[in-house]
Amino acid sequence: YIFERSGTGWKQAQKLVASDRSSYDEFGYSVAISGNNAIVGARRITETADENTREFTGNAYIYSRNANGGWSQVLKINPDDRKAEDRLGTSVAMYGSYAIIGSPGNDVINPDDGAVYVYWQSEDGKWIQAQKLSSSDHGTYARMGISVALSEDFIIAGAAIEHRDLVGKNELSNAGAAYIFMKPVNKPATNPLIRN
Repeated sequence: YIFERSGTGWKQAQKLVASDRSSYDEFGYSVAISGNNAIVGARRITETADENTREFTGNAYIYSRNANGGWSQVLKINPDDRKAEDRLGTSVAMYGSYAIIGSPGNDVINPDDGAVYVYWQSEDGKWIQAQKLSSSDHGTYARMGISVALSEDFIIAGAAIEHRDLVGKNELSNAGAAYIFMKPVNKPATNPLIRN
């Protein structure tokens, strides 16, 4: 639900729903807003493609506020490499022309090491995938991306199940960790998939 400030209080301006909503999607599990853009995560979306069912791939949706004050869906985040159990959209964040989406079930190198997708908005208003971030140590079942935040220069991603110490020698069950990344400086002209 979108609320707008009205005098000293707030009033509901609009109820957002996905254009392709279905049961058990958990649309609204995560939300963020910045200026005239908003992002909503739906981490349990299940898709069927080529007669194959992929459970809990997840999605995120970007909405923009139009000149009349209404909000419209402008993009469904759907990376090419998304797989079952990725749970994309578990966490989201927005700052200025950037949006990030956590995918804690993503298998980058090890099972559920997790990933964060970075999108930016071009001058013509289109949202483009800029990077896919993953941790340097790729901890098995670390689930990086279970929480995310974004500032002007940095991205931080939580990995609540990470269990290795700083030198990677000792096992500390579910001790957790957080990873900090510099935001991309060069905005891509196309839509590459870059892993760090």
